[in-house]
Amino acid sequence: MAMVGTARESYRAEVRNRAIETPLEDLDPGHWDYFEFGVAPKVLGRLRREAPIHRCERSANGSYWSIADSKFKQRFLHVR
Repeated sequence: MAMVGTARESYRAEVRNRAIETPLEDLDPGHWDYFEFGVAPKVLGRLRREAPIHRCERSANGSYWSIADSKFKQRFLHVR
């Protein structure tokens, strides 16, 4: 069942806060919420500033490296 109105906006705010406040070691930049609610640019900008090379250990898709560079688009590398 889809979220509507106020519930959706409330969850969007929660996702935005998660993107900013989650410690880098726990951040999953590829999480679908960030893309669904338009928060991905904030997450990717944060990675470019704080951790251009970032390892996500826990995600629905397994662990992966994320490489963020202003000269290139964000890359997600699934390396086992």
